[in-house]
Amino acid sequence: MKKNKTLAKIITIAMCAAMTATALTACGSTQTASSPESSVQSESTSSATENKAESQTQAAQTRTVTDICGRQVEVPAEVKSVVCTGIPATRMMVYAGGVNLIRGVSANEQNADQLTTCPAAEIYTKQFAEIETVGSGWPNSEIYGETIIGLEPDVVISAGADPKQLDELQEQLGKPVIGTMATSFNTEDFCQSMDLLGEVLGTTDHVKKVNAAVRGYIEDLENRTKDIPEEGKPTAYYGAVSFKGYNAIDGTYGNYPPFDAIHAVNVADEAGTGAMLIDKEKLADWDPDVLFVNAEFASLKMVNDDYAANPGFYDNLSAVKNGRVYSQAAYNAVYTNIEIAICNAYYAGTVLYPEQFKDVNMEEKAIEIISTM
Repeated sequence: MKKNKTLAKIITIAMCAAMTATALTACGSTQTASSPESSVQSESTSSATENKAESQTQAAQTRTVTDICGRQVEVPAEVKSVVCTGIPATRMMVYAGGVNLIRGVSANEQNADQLTTCPAAEIYTKQFAEIETVGSGWPNSEIYGETIIGLEPDVVISAGADPKQLDELQEQLGKPVIGTMATSFNTEDFCQSMDLLGEVLGTTDHVKKVNAAVRGYIEDLENRTKDIPEEGKPTAYYGAVSFKGYNAIDGTYGNYPPFDAIHAVNVADEAGTGAMLIDKEKLADWDPDVLFVNAEFASLKMVNDDYAANPGFYDNLSAVKNGRVYSQAAYNAVYTNIEIAICNAYYAGTVLYPEQFKDVNMEEKAIEIISTM
């Protein structure tokens, strides 16, 4: 094995994926009083009736929904315009079929170079470029409140699970703010957020179809892999996971959702849950049968640079020796790109359990999933 090669050249298969009031009329009262006292009473009754009618009319023009944080938010009966405060909110609007209602997005979604962060931007770059910029799009970055107020949206869609923060934003903007969240494709908060958006936007039929498809993918992955004996499974590791910046092979993910969805044996599970850095020597101790590497350019470069400096470390790994090194597309970029996560689960399934996934053409499956979302 030549030492000048890169780990990228060892990767034998790469997943390809291209990155959607009836107004109540006021009832008039008939004045029949014949004395000043009865006249005053009649006027009071008339005023109360008019106030009640006005209140009923206003109520008919609005409705109350419960967002993902359990907040009661009053929104217009018909929502015609929306501003999204960041990438996750816009992403959820696309999934929920409300993209044509968007009047403001973050700068990242107007930049085709940010496709890893928001793959939908590739489809909607021109459309997004023609509407207002309401912030940078990065977590905890500034939101352009005055711009949002000037756009006069019916509703502001945000992301996150901090009700206090959402309440403060709502007070600042003077507009209803709806909180959404999608932790992963196989967590219930995604479908709950979708149901919420379908109700708010009037796209319930579309949302039902998307939710049914996602639940169908989860069930399909479960059924294909639930009965595979543990002793017959290869061990796996996902390296170069990017979080808080890019990382080399020591960046990994315990309880990696695409692996969990197919009951894969993830050696990193014993080290913890979620994104983390490990001691690289731990990877040598685990010596997984199959190695997946984040295919983002910057991450892969870090791995290749490390390989060039330490070829012996990598050449001694069983996965490298046996040609079982594969790629995974990054999907956690400012929260979760649901479609890419599902694609990753199917791709990992074709690699780890070829017999159970022999009917899956990965390119066709990726196109199907991305088109659905």
